[in-house]
Amino acid sequence: MILNKKLLVALCVTLLASMGISLPYPVLTPLFIGAEPTALNQYAGLSGNILLTIIIAVYPLGIFIGSSFIGALSDRFGRKKFWAKHSLYVLSAIGYLLMH
Repeated sequence: MILNKKLLVALCVTLLASMGISLPYPVLTPLFIGAEPTALNQYAGLSGNILLTIIIAVYPLGIFIGSSFIGALSDRFGRKKFWAKHSLYVLSAIGYLLMH
């Protein structure tokens, strides 16, 4: 059976979102849990468990805030018009500035 193109896109987005949430677990866990104390896993006097929880919680929180903000803008201005006119470069630059 041939999948509908919209369904295929939705499945691909869901796969990427799942990967974004699940990939940090095996990579970051050994750095924070049971590791020798370093500046990375003992930042601001917080334990490695708390820091790992914060790091992993940032991604879903960013999706929640970002999707509602971008969704509201694209609903207001129209999806194709918004994305054609207001490039992702502007949003990426804002995100970059907020991170530094």
